[in-house]
Amino acid sequence: MQEGLFDNRIMINFYQVYGIMRSGNHILINWILANNFGNSTFINDIDPSSEKVSMDSDGLPCFKYNHLRRVPLDKKPNTVVVSLENRPFSNCKTQYRYLDYCNSKYKYVDFNSVVIIRDYFNIMASTYKCLKADRWFVNRRNGNFIESPDPYYHMWFRYAHEFIQCANDQNAGCGINYDKFIDNQTYRNEVAVELKIKNENRGLEQVPAFGFGSSFGTDAKSGFLDRWREFKDDKDFASLVKGGMPIVGPLYKQIFGETEQYNYFKNL
Repeated sequence: MQEGLFDNRIMINFYQVYGIMRSGNHILINWILANNFGNSTFINDIDPSSEKVSMDSDGLPCFKYNHLRRVPLDKKPNTVVVSLENRPFSNCKTQYRYLDYCNSKYKYVDFNSVVIIRDYFNIMASTYKCLKADRWFVNRRNGNFIESPDPYYHMWFRYAHEFIQCANDQNAGCGINYDKFIDNQTYRNEVAVELKIKNENRGLEQVPAFGFGSSFGTDAKSGFLDRWREFKDDKDFASLVKGGMPIVGPLYKQIFGETEQYNYFKNL
């Protein structure tokens, strides 16, 4: 037997979730965990440049359910979720250190790579809302967003490209359209099948306060698909959004179509 193997636990469900900040990754992770069972570990926003493996589990509202128990990584969880926010996909091999750790402890690890993409105009609105409110956590990670937003456009483009790769090749991972996930029960069922969980719609009751919650201070499904409307007449926001459209536009239309918001800002 491999040294250090958890000999009374054969299988573990492992999810590695990539998402841009404000993309809804915490409500998605809350849903994934809530529709699993048993001992569970959530490691938030890992640093791909670090070699350290943290054992401590972060908290989410789903841990209030009786069928879940929040445990450290070294206490034999049934399910492990790790998240990466605003992180690269392929050029930091150390991002798989948690998977390597689990592979050293379990006979079988069911690995799931998940990429979440949110409507460009709504994620821009949520980020802009945080910056207008001077919320320190967004300023720390996106401090130059307003003065120099070009890297943000390219980041959305990279995530959209990865999402499309997942759509074209299941071996590339599970791509999740956040807007459809929130709004469409049938789509959630399809995602659940791909992630091999039973969708009982647990974990969607509220936006997790973890990760500083909703930019707009509202509960789940409350205007998530229309955040852009608050700033549609804001000249600074319109300038930001239009600046990125030559970069993100073609992939946006491929994923979301020519939406009302797309045509509104295109025609300004």
